[in-house]
Amino acid sequence: MTWPVVSLQELLETSIGGVWGKEPGVDELDVRVWRVTELKSGGRLDPSTAAHRSISKRQYYSRALRPGDLVLEKSGGGPATPVGRVGLVTAVSEPSVCANFMQLLRPRAEVVESRFLHLYLNHLHASGGTAHMQTASTNIRNLKASAYVELEVPIPSLDEQRRIVAILEDHLSRLDAAVLSIELNLARLDRLRQSVVDDAFARMRDPKARVFCDGLLESRGLRQVRGKVPARADVELLGDELPWPVASLEQVTDAERVIRYGILKPASERGDVPYVEVRDLRTRELGSASLKRTSKALDQQFAGARLRGGDVVVAVRGSFERSAVVPAELEGSNISRDVVRLAPLPGMSAFYLRHWYETSANKRYLRRHARGVAVRGVNVGTLRALPVPVVSPDVQEKVVTQISEGLASADRLRASLEVSRRRAAGLRRALLAAAFAGRLPNLSAERSEYGETMPE
Repeated sequence: MTWPVVSLQELLETSIGGVWGKEPGVDELDVRVWRVTELKSGGRLDPSTAAHRSISKRQYYSRALRPGDLVLEKSGGGPATPVGRVGLVTAVSEPSVCANFMQLLRPRAEVVESRFLHLYLNHLHASGGTAHMQTASTNIRNLKASAYVELEVPIPSLDEQRRIVAILEDHLSRLDAAVLSIELNLARLDRLRQSVVDDAFARMRDPKARVFCDGLLESRGLRQVRGKVPARADVELLGDELPWPVASLEQVTDAERVIRYGILKPASERGDVPYVEVRDLRTRELGSASLKRTSKALDQQFAGARLRGGDVVVAVRGSFERSAVVPAELEGSNISRDVVRLAPLPGMSAFYLRHWYETSANKRYLRRHARGVAVRGVNVGTLRALPVPVVSPDVQEKVVTQISEGLASADRLRASLEVSRRRAAGLRRALLAAAFAGRLPNLSAERSEYGETMPE
């Protein structure tokens, strides 16, 4: 490659941070403020959700967005999520600026095409070229803008830039359309998974359900360690005419190993006892290798929350719709304060209870009772009254089998779509790498080098 290399700063008219708030006592304008949330995949900007805000005229006139501008994501995400995406402003329908988590970059039109620079900077971000200038705090990641504008950028002639952009946009538009189709199908799969669970419960019929339910409740009786009568099921959201009997979650769980929270602050420098927290329930499967450890002293203090194989654990704070069945290998483990342990009565399948916890009806119940502002959650009293349809063990088994088979099919489809998404990302990287290495004229002859076929 024989292109000259210059610093990004030399290619910009201006580089300035976004607005930071109101300045009292000055003339103000009502403008749209484009935030990081308006920056979508592939560096696309969608200002339709941008918020209106009053800012000073001084801030506006020094930062007013116009077509051809670039906006850099310099703060956001989480500690492990790299920032540095770049958006291209293609149109501005009303006075607009970018927010203070972003940096306005205005290319010099006489030396660089905005679209060329946009593609190059996003390629640099995706390939990890800005990782060395990022820092992470407890809950946010930051990119040092002063270091960013010192990046070296290979710059061909304007005619060559336009030719490269035309070829890239032709290929990438079709690749992006394919990725969009993949994303839509992944979203449909989420709805499919939900319908698999809901339909299995909606279709179940059991003429022996009433007899089984009465026997189950009679065997449990009114025993409660704290002397409380088991909570009655809150059936308000289930409809007036139910095809099966309903009991409260407390009525179908052990009266001795009660529904309860776990350890208040389980983190320990020298832990020996595994414990389950909300993040461990993301995949609905538990394994001892991934669990954190707490001390034996804390485990003993919260001995009543210890787990046994066949228990169900549910999240009650944050992602409070997550759940999992405890495998035998986690016998004797404990739980955190944001997780609740359920011990099903004999005759109640743990997997049946977990699947019921995943139904739309139960999610509506949890959302209705959730409390909190920043982090929402439900309490043990809410779970005690959670309504559960009670059917005989053979019908429970049929429901679990039907759901397991349906979810397995959905998981196979998801795996296939994920492979396609990774392949599309690899094709994008290969295409951009070839373009910015000056090999675009010979790209068709070099496809085998990347082990992929470029989209026709």
